[in-house]
Amino acid sequence: MTLETPPCKEFIYVHPLDYVSATKYYLTCAKLDTKYYPSTETFIVEEIIDWKKLGFSKENGDYAVFEIRKRNIDTLKAIRIIAKDLGIPEQNILFLGFKDRDSRSKQFFFIRKNIIYDHLVYEKVMHRDLEYEFIGYVRRKPRRKDLIGNKFVLIVKDVDKKDRDTTDHIMNMIVRHGLPSYYGYQRFGLKRFNSHLLGKYLLTGRIDLFIREFLEGIYPSESDESIYNRSFLRFEKLLYEKILVNAVDVFKAVNKINRMIRNILVDAYAAFLYNLLLNKIVEEKGWIGLDKVLPLPGCFEGADFYGDILRVEGFDHSVMKHLGCWYRKGLFRPINTGLVLVGDVLKISFLLESGMYASIIMRELFKDNLLFTRT
Repeated sequence: MTLETPPCKEFIYVHPLDYVSATKYYLTCAKLDTKYYPSTETFIVEEIIDWKKLGFSKENGDYAVFEIRKRNIDTLKAIRIIAKDLGIPEQNILFLGFKDRDSRSKQFFFIRKNIIYDHLVYEKVMHRDLEYEFIGYVRRKPRRKDLIGNKFVLIVKDVDKKDRDTTDHIMNMIVRHGLPSYYGYQRFGLKRFNSHLLGKYLLTGRIDLFIREFLEGIYPSESDESIYNRSFLRFEKLLYEKILVNAVDVFKAVNKINRMIRNILVDAYAAFLYNLLLNKIVEEKGWIGLDKVLPLPGCFEGADFYGDILRVEGFDHSVMKHLGCWYRKGLFRPINTGLVLVGDVLKISFLLESGMYASIIMRELFKDNLLFTRT
């Protein structure tokens, strides 16, 4: 099999996290022979929003807009910090997508004006890993389709012209053939890769398994402190775990945690099922079979796509009503790609439409040389 007829047969479940996330197939058999570790120094993300459609104005609108710049914290932690600063519930802060913890990210939060008006701060507010600033208003509530996409920049060090040529070849192949629109590794957890398992336990009503996994499940990528705390059941410094341990009613505690993290666990399980569907399509119809719009499991036509997958997972069709419905292109392609080699540093830039993961591009470029923990 050549590079002209994907997928690459040599590379299946190459990266350790491929098994966790059901990201099975690769487009090419080429890879960069250098290790890449996404971090605030090597990975930059910027939201691109359709401000015209939202009716952005400096003077007036129904929702206040804040520009957020963060590093070393995830989107939910940024929300907690800002909500505390402004004295409002976290659920009143709207956003259009999660941004990686291990990145330098620029994104936007939206708060209804009548909630924030009396204590609106016009100056830039700075924390150690976060700064935010009020920039204006939009006339209506933002929706996911208002996010055009995200611009990404990968900074790869210790490379040469050969690496640049390999990158150019792989990126050209991606643009030509597209990649499966897999949900990326971070959707399932990079340190504790169990988000989809926890979501499955919620769907099955196995709160006992949920609690055991949530509190005691130990993963090699966790910090030594986290492993110690879980081993000895010390959860004072762990926000969500502390809520569960101190709860009188564990069912209410689980529901509270699920609300705080915006239902990401059940959504992660839906994403896992979707990744399994992509693998099934490649196996039955080839790469070209992905070139269409596909439903997530909660959609009306989901039974036609996920019936066999759900049976293997131990579910019948009734579970689908508890899963969200939205649609994704089976293949995605980056646009506005760019490569710049200066000395031994290669800068790779591209734009992805909303909902697509840069980690799937990274995975194709680096294969098992993509690292999320220092070795």
